[in-house]
Amino acid sequence: AVVYPMLVLFAAGLALLAAPPTNLSFAVAGFLAGLGFGSLGSTVQVIAIRAVPEQNLNRTVSTFYLMLDGGAGLGPVVLGLLVPFTGFAGMSLLLSLLVVALLGLYYIMHARRSG
Repeated sequence: AVVYPMLVLFAAGLALLAAPPTNLSFAVAGFLAGLGFGSLGSTVQVIAIRAVPEQNLNRTVSTFYLMLDGGAGLGPVVLGLLVPFTGFAGMSLLLSLLVVALLGLYYIMHARRSG
């Protein structure tokens, strides 16, 4: 249940980045996106760890960080290819919609089964 508000905060921050920029909107967008994304990291790691047997913990944590680092390295490159077509505001809006879609994916893959 705690993942949903984090995803909503992250999506709201990204959506606010798509709005015409002001100092206040930029600061609020950074706060919302940072709070949502920053909280998600440790939370989804705990979810991953709880989903595997103890003998697989090392592999699970390693795979988690491999994917996190891969996304941090490749994400800006791939998203940078969108900017000429969408602009930065359009890219932020698309990412916000992606995060909203992840709400549904999270429900289908995890929350529905656990409760």
